[in-house]
Amino acid sequence: MVSTEENLRAEIDSLRQEMTKLQDEMVAFRLAQKVLIEVTRGCHCSPGGIIRGALQKTLDVCADASCNAEKGSLFLLDPASGKIIDAILTRTEVTPEQRTQLIGNVLDKGLAGWVSRNLELGLITDTEQDDRWLTLPDQPYIVRSALGVPIINGKKELLGIITLLHSQTNHFTSRMAESMQAIAEHIGLVLENARLYGQLDTYSKALDNELEKGRQIQIDFLPYDIPKLDDWEIVACFHPAKQVAGDFYDAFTFDNNQIGLVIADVCDKGVGAALFMALFRSLIRIFSGEIQFRGTAAPILQAHKPKNSDWIGESNATNLAHLNALQAVRLTNNYVAEKHWQMSMFATLFFGMLDPKTGILSYINGGHEPLFVVNQDGIIKQTLTSTGPAVGMMPNMQFGIQQVQLEMGDILIGYTDGVTEAKSPEGKLFTDNRLKEIVEKPAISASELMERIKDNLLNYMDDAPQFDDITMLAVRRKLLLKQTQKRSIMEPLIVSGNLDSLGKIGQYIMSAGKEAGLEKKASYKLRLAVDEIATNIVTHGYDEAGLAGDISIQAEINEQNLTVYIEDTAIPYDPTQENTVTEETLQQALDKRPMGGLGVYLAKDSVDKFMYKRVGDRNRNILVVNRVG
Repeated sequence: MVSTEENLRAEIDSLRQEMTKLQDEMVAFRLAQKVLIEVTRGCHCSPGGIIRGALQKTLDVCADASCNAEKGSLFLLDPASGKIIDAILTRTEVTPEQRTQLIGNVLDKGLAGWVSRNLELGLITDTEQDDRWLTLPDQPYIVRSALGVPIINGKKELLGIITLLHSQTNHFTSRMAESMQAIAEHIGLVLENARLYGQLDTYSKALDNELEKGRQIQIDFLPYDIPKLDDWEIVACFHPAKQVAGDFYDAFTFDNNQIGLVIADVCDKGVGAALFMALFRSLIRIFSGEIQFRGTAAPILQAHKPKNSDWIGESNATNLAHLNALQAVRLTNNYVAEKHWQMSMFATLFFGMLDPKTGILSYINGGHEPLFVVNQDGIIKQTLTSTGPAVGMMPNMQFGIQQVQLEMGDILIGYTDGVTEAKSPEGKLFTDNRLKEIVEKPAISASELMERIKDNLLNYMDDAPQFDDITMLAVRRKLLLKQTQKRSIMEPLIVSGNLDSLGKIGQYIMSAGKEAGLEKKASYKLRLAVDEIATNIVTHGYDEAGLAGDISIQAEINEQNLTVYIEDTAIPYDPTQENTVTEETLQQALDKRPMGGLGVYLAKDSVDKFMYKRVGDRNRNILVVNRVG
C-alpha cells in the first residue's frame, strides 16, 4: 500500500508542477501583454505601415524577455500564397539587398519550411543532429540550437514565423518553447487585427480619396466667375461637409444682360446627390436659354401673371424674357420626375432672374428655404417664400412666379438648410431665428453680411461635426445714384439730428469707403471724422441752441477721391476756424490743455482735406479722402 507520506509527496510534486505551469503561463501572458502594447503603439505611430512598425518591437521583446536568444528573425507571410511580404531581424535593420532577396519567396526549406508546412512549433536542441536544420555554405554565424514558432490566426492561416537562434546546444528548452507558443497565439491575434486595421486604413483612405474627388467634382460645377456689375455686388459661400452632398449655387449672365441666380439643395447625401446636383444645375442653365413663349408679349404675360399680383416690371420685353427663362424650373422638374423617377431624387430650388437696370427680380421658389430682402438699415423688407413644390418629385407640377424690386442698398440673401440646421457641440440647432437676428443688423455690403453669418455659424458649431453643406448666395444693389464717366454720386442719407442717428451715418460712411475701394484703416478714420462732426452738429448746433433739424450725408466718388458732404440747418459754425487744439497743446498735461475742440481736431486730422461752406441757411462740411497715393 502507498503510504500517506508518499501520497503527500506526490500531491506536492503535482502542485509544484501546476505552480510552475501557472508561472510559465503568467510569464507568457505578461510578455504577450508587452508585445500587445508595443504592437498597438506601432499601429498608432505608423498607420501607413502598421505591421512593419510593430514587427521590430515584437521580435525584440520575444528574443530578449523570453528566451535570451542571440539572433532572431520574423517573417510576415501572405496567408493566401505563403510568400514573404515583410521581414525583420532582431536589433538591426534589414538592408535593401536582403529585403529584395527575401520578399516574394516561399519558406519551404530548413526549420522555417518545416514549421510552415506543419503549422507546428519546431524545437532544435542541436542543429548538427537534426535534419530540419539547413546550414548555408556562407552562413556568417554559428547556430547550434533553434526555435521556430508559427504565428497563426483564428482561421488557422499562417501569418508569420518567428525564428530564434543561439550558438550553444540545448539553449532552448521545452518550457521556453511552450512559453513562446503561448506568446505566438497572442501575437497572432494582434497581428491579425493589425493586418485588418491596415486593410481598413487603406480602404478608408481610398474612400476618402474618392469622396474628395466627388467633392472636387461638386465644387467644379459651381461657377468659376460670378458676374461683376458696376452697380451690383454678388457673393457666394460654399462650405462643404466632409460627406459629399448636393448643395449648389449659380450666377450667370444671359445675352440680354439679365442675371440668373440659383441656390438649391438636392435631397439625400453621398455621390448620388452630387451627381444629381450636376444634373439640376446643367438642366437649369440649358432650359433657361430656350424660348418657350413666342408672339406678342402682352397677352402672354397676361396669361402667366405672377402669383397673386401683376407684373411690376415696366418693360414687357424684360418680363417676357424672365418668364421664358423661369420655365426652366418646370422643364427640369418634368425631366427629372419622368426620366429618373425610380431614384426618388428631388431638389429644393430657388431660381431668380434679375434685371440689373431696374432691380426687378422675377423668381420661382421651389420648396426652398425663404430668402430675405434686407434694406441698408437691416430691416427685412420681404421674405421670398415658396411658390411651388420641390423640383423633381412629380411631373406636371405648378410653379408660381413672383416679382420684387431690389432698391439701392437692399441685399437679397439666400441659404440652404445646412445653415439653420447646423448643430452646436451640445446638439442644438442654429435655427431660423438666430439667422434672422444676424441678418437684421445693418451691413455695409453683401460680403460683410456673408462673413458675419459665416463667422457666427462656425463659432456656434465650434468643434461639432458638420453634417451638411453650408451654402449662401447674397446680392446687393449698391447705393450709387448716378454715374458718369468720371464720377459716381451715392444716394444721400437724411437722418434726424440726434445721437441715435450716428449708427446709420457710420454705416453709410463705411459703405462709401467700400464703394471707393478704401483700405479698412482709411474707412475707419473717415468714419471717425464724420462721427465727430455729426456729434458736434447734434450737441452744439441743435441741442444746446434749442433747435431741431436733419443731417444730410452724401458721398461722391471720382478717380482720385472720396468726398463726403455733411449738411445741417443748425446755427452757423465753421470748424476750420477752430484752433483751440494744436499739436503743441496735445503735448501739454491734461489739466493745462484748453477745453473743447478735440473732436474737431481729430476730424480734420483724419482726412486729407477738410473744408467748410455756408450755403444759404445751411452748414456744409466737406471731407476729402484720397483713393490713390
